[in-house]
Amino acid sequence: MSNELTNLLPFERRESLSRDYLFRVGTFACALLGVVFIVHGLLLAPSYTYVREQKGIQEQRLTELTEERAVSGFTDLTARVTAFTEHAASLEELGTLPSASDSIRAILALPRTDILLSGFTFSAPQGGDAGRMTVTGTAATREALRRFDGALNELSFVSASDLPLSAYAKERDIPFAISLTLDFTTP
Repeated sequence: MSNELTNLLPFERRESLSRDYLFRVGTFACALLGVVFIVHGLLLAPSYTYVREQKGIQEQRLTELTEERAVSGFTDLTARVTAFTEHAASLEELGTLPSASDSIRAILALPRTDILLSGFTFSAPQGGDAGRMTVTGTAATREALRRFDGALNELSFVSASDLPLSAYAKERDIPFAISLTLDFTTP
């Protein structure tokens, strides 16, 4: 038996059937595409609703933040940026100055025979004002206290030292507090 099929329809009828077949396939494809669009549109509806709700919430939050900013007084952002810039400049300036620990190390490196140091206070220079430091302790004798005060005056960053005369009132075991004026501009 032969597998070859013979079409006995006339040529015009075969073309008509072929066109009808293509038309049916095209109609089915368009209908299927339409159904797919409708289904996807329906599936996107919850996402669309969610996005609209989120947009409303974000707009409400933006309104609240704007009102809070107006109430708190920060309406001008440039003023805040200027203030931050000034603070950054003062921090940069402090970074170029010697630290308190450098100054204390220099004082501790001085010869201090018969001197017992008990405390330091340090105030960094600010806005052109000289820095201040107070050195407290106890001296065994007046001569040891005088030598230590002279050694403090020799430090390169000390512009003046102030030792009250009342410190010399006792002969032995003299408590003292020497106030130093610091000048870090001199080499």
